[in-house]
Amino acid sequence: MAERLRDDDGLWSEALDLLLRLQVDPDNHVARETAERWLARGEAHRRVWGEAVRLHELGGQALAARRAPQARAVSRRRVLAGGGAALAAGAAGAVVLPGAITLARADVATGVAERRQVTLPDGCPAELGPETALRYGFSENSRSVELLRGMAYFAPVAGARAFVASASGVKASTASAAFEIREEASVVTVAVERGLVEVSTEIRLGPGDWCALGDDGRLERGRTPVDRIAAWRQGLIFADSDTLASVAARVARWSAARVIIADASLGGERISGVFDPAAPLDALAAAVAPLGGSARAITPWLVVLSRF
Repeated sequence: MAERLRDDDGLWSEALDLLLRLQVDPDNHVARETAERWLARGEAHRRVWGEAVRLHELGGQALAARRAPQARAVSRRRVLAGGGAALAAGAAGAVVLPGAITLARADVATGVAERRQVTLPDGCPAELGPETALRYGFSENSRSVELLRGMAYFAPVAGARAFVASASGVKASTASAAFEIREEASVVTVAVERGLVEVSTEIRLGPGDWCALGDDGRLERGRTPVDRIAAWRQGLIFADSDTLASVAARVARWSAARVIIADASLGGERISGVFDPAAPLDALAAAVAPLGGSARAITPWLVVLSRF
């Protein structure tokens, strides 16, 4: 059984991406055609799909679309015969190898639970957190890095050009500050340990200051003890009225399991605390417990946070 679950790990990731995309854009005909091809690849794909759909239903997050894709090369009858009634929950497109494009663009990357100290092309030190990908942009006229995913800590020295770190369009510029930039749950956070950092030309942060910018344009600012900034370097995660989704995304980088929050409202709840990601399931359980929820390991490679 354990061997079968290991073999299914990639299929689970693909199926869950399918379901998430369906919720965002259930009527995208390109995505639905992609789903047909994915489901037609074999019995294992259809079995994992059915299990993934049932998992969403058990979590209380019904899929946005409740009908099967209109088949072309594969008929609806043929797909239903292989996948059962679960296919009626709908389908969507998936990236066959999630994260592969990001990794292909990166100059340096880390894996699950891996932290790495690196030296940037200009000789400055940096540290990458787990599941992080970083792209360099150094030239005679530029001293920059792009965080493609994850979290990183930089301590550039003063030079002729400013040092710029960006993530999802958010830019943090400094002469010689020590700071962290990270992205989780569609929010980019910049926190300063020492020095001064300018964020997207409008926000200036000093030691202990942080700001978080969501992809919806929402901005939050605050202060925190400097020893809590980039605490993942010491193997700790601090949350100070952070969303559960944000904390869960950080913890998940220390776990081989995919972490899913059963409904969006739960993910938006605010929590505070200190969590040890070396024991990811315990950390997730501790994060969701104050909200009356639980963390359940459905398989060794899938954890679900829900209100029950």
